[in-house]
Amino acid sequence: MPFQLEQKLREAGASVRKAQPGEENALRDGFLITGQNHASAARVANLVVEALNVHPTGPEGSVPIVGRAVAEA
Repeated sequence: MPFQLEQKLREAGASVRKAQPGEENALRDGFLITGQNHASAARVANLVVEALNVHPTGPEGSVPIVGRAVAEA
């Protein structure tokens, strides 16, 4: 690879958070959810479920969107 991804991300203004190999490292930023490696799988799954249970309109009157029926067009 002609460049290090971490270096390019930092140059573009990204905040890079990393853990040691094999350690859990998962995060959520709004609806972006990512994990560093296989050790992060359980945390990523929990973050996905958390994201799916938050309605975009906020906590007042929010309705979980997990299992919501989608109308066909």
